[in-house]
Amino acid sequence: MKKTILLVIFIAIGLCVFADTEIEGGEVSGFWLISGSPYNINGDIYVLDNESLTIQPGVEIIFSDNYSLSISGQLLAVGTIVDTILWTVADTTGFSNTNSSAGGWGGLLFDSLCDENPASLLSYNRLEYGKKVGETELEITGGAICVDNCSTVVISNNMFHHNKAVWGGAIGCINEASPSIEFNVMQYNETYGIGSYNGCAGGVFCYTTSSPIIEGNIIRNNHSANNGGGISAFNSSAPQIIDNIITGNVSFEGGAIIFGTNGSGTVTGNTITGNTTSFDGGAISFSGAYNCIINDNYIAGNSSNYFGGGLAFFKSGNISVTNNVIEYNSARLGGGISDTEEYNGNIFLSGNSIRYNEALIYGGGISWFCNGLAFDEISLNSIYENDGRIANDLYYYSPVETVHLDTFTVMIPTQVHAYPADVLDFDIQNCKFEQVEADLYVSPDGDNANSGLSPAEPMQTIERAEVVLLPGESEYTIYLAEGTYSFSANGEKFPVTGLENVSFCGAGAEATILDAENSSVQFYFNGIESGKISNLKVINGNPEFLPYWDIFSGAIDIRSSNVSLSDLEISNNYGGYYGGGVCVRDNSFCEMENLKIMNNEADYLGGGISCIAESRVVINKCEISGNEVTYSNQPMGGAVCCFDSSEAIITNSTLVDNVSENGGGVFCDDNSTFTMINSICRNNAGNEIYTQQESGFDHPITIAYTNIQDGAAGIEAPNGGECNWLEGNIDSEPGFIDPEIGDYNLTENSFCIDQGTDWFEWNEEVLVDLAEDEYYGAAPDMGCYEFLPVDVKENDVTPLFSTISNYPNPFNPETVVSFYLAEESVVELIVVNVKGQRVKSLIKSERNEQGEHSVVWRGEDDRGKIVGSGVYFIRLKVAGESSLLRKCVLMK
Repeated sequence: MKKTILLVIFIAIGLCVFADTEIEGGEVSGFWLISGSPYNINGDIYVLDNESLTIQPGVEIIFSDNYSLSISGQLLAVGTIVDTILWTVADTTGFSNTNSSAGGWGGLLFDSLCDENPASLLSYNRLEYGKKVGETELEITGGAICVDNCSTVVISNNMFHHNKAVWGGAIGCINEASPSIEFNVMQYNETYGIGSYNGCAGGVFCYTTSSPIIEGNIIRNNHSANNGGGISAFNSSAPQIIDNIITGNVSFEGGAIIFGTNGSGTVTGNTITGNTTSFDGGAISFSGAYNCIINDNYIAGNSSNYFGGGLAFFKSGNISVTNNVIEYNSARLGGGISDTEEYNGNIFLSGNSIRYNEALIYGGGISWFCNGLAFDEISLNSIYENDGRIANDLYYYSPVETVHLDTFTVMIPTQVHAYPADVLDFDIQNCKFEQVEADLYVSPDGDNANSGLSPAEPMQTIERAEVVLLPGESEYTIYLAEGTYSFSANGEKFPVTGLENVSFCGAGAEATILDAENSSVQFYFNGIESGKISNLKVINGNPEFLPYWDIFSGAIDIRSSNVSLSDLEISNNYGGYYGGGVCVRDNSFCEMENLKIMNNEADYLGGGISCIAESRVVINKCEISGNEVTYSNQPMGGAVCCFDSSEAIITNSTLVDNVSENGGGVFCDDNSTFTMINSICRNNAGNEIYTQQESGFDHPITIAYTNIQDGAAGIEAPNGGECNWLEGNIDSEPGFIDPEIGDYNLTENSFCIDQGTDWFEWNEEVLVDLAEDEYYGAAPDMGCYEFLPVDVKENDVTPLFSTISNYPNPFNPETVVSFYLAEESVVELIVVNVKGQRVKSLIKSERNEQGEHSVVWRGEDDRGKIVGSGVYFIRLKVAGESSLLRKCVLMK
């Protein structure tokens, strides 16, 4: 009986505790008790001036539609950790539709009369699905809470999630509103743009002289359509942002925080990580902001699609950035810090560590184009081990003073670390890497912890070798062992930066492969007086997936530089607008010898080679085949394009099977000219040669001793441009061995054999000067491949051995020749010149065991005399029968 009575009492109590209370709208005050929960709100409600509403812990307030609570008096909504107060809407259907108020309630509004009443307090509340839709400031601000011209509000220890507004997804502060916002969690709130209003601040919005204290909050995973994924401050607002965790927020500008037009404030002691922006300021964007202090923050892992993975500055000034750690951020320009190519004033850096950031183009640590950046001379910054495709650590285009630093990556920055390195004035106290003045060795199987000073201790990446190499007046070489250099294979990052007096030398075009995996160009030279690349293959370059991808062009991009290219294969690259294989521009000079440039593509100028903007190229013994220009609006130069007051000299080269609507072989226009000698130009789609020069141009094109399809008729000159059609030209099938598979060597019956000239001078410049040992027969052949008799033909493979190689190649003064025998055999190993004449016997008919063997050739002949620079063949004969040749180059 007693048990039955107790059960009835408990049921009655339960019914009392969970009894619904219906509120139809209008004035509310007094106490909302747990016994009346949930409170169902069916209209807009108000706490009037001099009135107070107190809500007990555990109460649920459920709005039936987009109704709001306006407070002119006092609101005391104080829950506990275990009994929070819930604010929500009965039906969330339509919450995502910003054209309708459906799916959310109208939020809390604190107005100016609150300051005349005792302070309002919200603590341990859960506010969800607040939604602001309207036209006026009040109607679009603060998805859960809007504070208007009021400061006596304390918002602490609450949870805000899935709230939505134009300004302030969770909280909006407008018109001199400065509440205390402390120890809250704000997550999954969002803003949207409407009409002329940009969506601002997924978390807290500050506008018109509103300066709340925002302290100890967790602001995460919010989204803003335009400005400030977490916090925004505009129009003379100056929030104090202290000791918050701001992470995972997303916006167009200012992934975590934006200080917008006339905004200011203090950001101190925060952890700002993993925020993302589409345009600038992965962590913080300053856009027309003034008088900000950014102090003692940890800013890491933020990203921007364009400017400033950490901090970005646009028309802002008087901003102090002090004692922050800025690391592992990424952007297109300025992984750590960037301006946005606009005026800024007095951006002051002091005591910061800017490290391990990454930029896809300029300045892994800092990218700064304009003035206004200053480095503290007393409390020094450190900038080190950042990564950028141009200038790893600091791109500072317009420096106005010395850059004072505690720690930099190296003591003497090169263009790898800083740009322009020859203009910037550094004062560096410490460095992370000691630089070396020596040749360096790299192998995909190496280790970046190695010294790189010998083949036995190679580094793993070209990037690391460039970081530690100190170039100068002496010439150094970075030797690249055989293997594939790519991000997936060995962690290689492109482009490789060209350095003064530095050569990049591989083990041969079939052995050393630089594969950009369609993510970048491979080499970038800018302002280099002497650079070289030789003996390697360059494939799969593509700047299209780089931001600002038209900045780069060609697998090898040469600007304002003098560069030599030799013994390379450049294939299957896309160059963007200019130069699928090689782009030479901006008053550059490039010598190309023994190159295979094939199957590359560009949109506009030069599928194989683009020579533009007052540049000059000398192309000798090159095969340029299968390249294409694809742009539908007047593509120019399938193989070679010469444009904008530039010049190309083409000798002993083969231009075949290239495609362009204008000049499948060569295109020439805009005060440019070219000369072609001892070459073959055939089967190029569109037409062989196209010149748009007008009649009377004082630098007409010149062609001599060349096999050109259709002869002089293969030249199209719609504007009357003239051609010096000189002696020795022919129009005959060249007799390639197998053009279907790309073998453009000459058969023994070719009409191109012995049809060239060993001497050609034009306009007082010697363009061809060949010694007798540089060609075979009575005269040089046309094209890039000199016909040789069978007994000296390269790569006649025999089954008795599998390989022959030499390293380094090119070499000076010696090279190690290695070969493998499948079985014990009598071996002869000799060096011959291009005419097949013996230079040196390395092994004279000696029996060698099965296995690996090696011998050193020191560049001398049988008499011990050092031979001259040039191309040689190392011929291996086994059992007096078949032979295999290895081409090598002696460079002095």
